[in-house]
Amino acid sequence: MAEGVETEEQLHYLCDLHCNEVQGFLLSPPVPKEKMDLLLNEELLYYMTKTVS
Repeated sequence: MAEGVETEEQLHYLCDLHCNEVQGFLLSPPVPKEKMDLLLNEELLYYMTKTVS
């Protein structure tokens, strides 16, 4: 897991190193807990509908 990824150059460098888990301002600014809870619940529900179908 690479943290603090802020530029495309950093992302490409990490991809070249086969690092496939990153976080940082390039992908998203910090998210408040309440919004993160909603996002995670939406993602969970999405995957549950895909595996049950």
